[in-house]
Amino acid sequence: MENYFDIIKNKLHYDLLKSSKDYLNIGLDLFYKEFNNHFESIQPPIGNLCISIELLLKSVIAYYNPLLVFTNLPLELKVYFSTSNSKNEINYKKYDIDLRSFSFNSIELNDSIAIFNILFPKSKQILKPYFQILSKCRNISVHASFPKFQKYDLMRITYLAIKLFDQLEHVTKYKMTVQDQKFIEEFIEEKAEKVRQIIERAKENAKKTKNKEIEEFYGWDEYYTKCPICGSYAKLYGYTDEISETDGETYFYSTLEFYAQEFECSSCELQLFDIDEMKLVNMDTVYDRSEDTNNWISQIHESNKDELLNLFKNE
Repeated sequence: MENYFDIIKNKLHYDLLKSSKDYLNIGLDLFYKEFNNHFESIQPPIGNLCISIELLLKSVIAYYNPLLVFTNLPLELKVYFSTSNSKNEINYKKYDIDLRSFSFNSIELNDSIAIFNILFPKSKQILKPYFQILSKCRNISVHASFPKFQKYDLMRITYLAIKLFDQLEHVTKYKMTVQDQKFIEEFIEEKAEKVRQIIERAKENAKKTKNKEIEEFYGWDEYYTKCPICGSYAKLYGYTDEISETDGETYFYSTLEFYAQEFECSSCELQLFDIDEMKLVNMDTVYDRSEDTNNWISQIHESNKDELLNLFKNE
């Protein structure tokens, strides 16, 4: 017999996922209508798709643990959900209606994205640029007005929605339609053409500028590499992470790597906004930073010490 944790977890996951798919269907119907009408109105499709993605993220998080979805749960529920394999049941009846009706406050979109990246770390490098656009578009679509010229933002949100539902197909049971597949193909073709135009402009700019050399230590969210167009040292934006592996027995080892997500060259003005665009110019998207391991460890320890000190101060 299922305990209450499994029952409510599955219930919340199912309800959020159902709502997410409803918004997705409405958003895609509106998008394909506007796609054929040259985007006369982009606000309705982008709003529905943003809400769909947000609810999808929360449904996945709820599947792991409802504790992560809500921000103001009673202490008894916090303790219960934090020990989900506990054999001790609670008097859930006094909370059940509020949980099922989502009376408790749920987490914000950015927190949903952060938790999703922890649950699916391999997707972080690929999806971060799209999630950044989602954060911007979600608030504008709900609280303000979108200008028509931002149709590319709508296309990227649509691409993110379809790719997420497809990536999580084992959960969503979503099958891409012929329209979906056609749009994905056209989106990739348009992106390739956009990058080709950017490269041509960068080549012209490279003829007028001198190569720049940069010698400085960069932060953990930056890295310098040579520009594939002009040869100057240019900046990559992304994140650094320590990757631990095992040989299958007891020995663990780790490497420090930088995961690129955006590229910008101040010399020839080449700008690339995700790893797909970087791959189109044959750039690496992962860089070894093992030589910075000691610095990384010392800063992590210092950060942990500061967190502990702040914790004691608050108490």
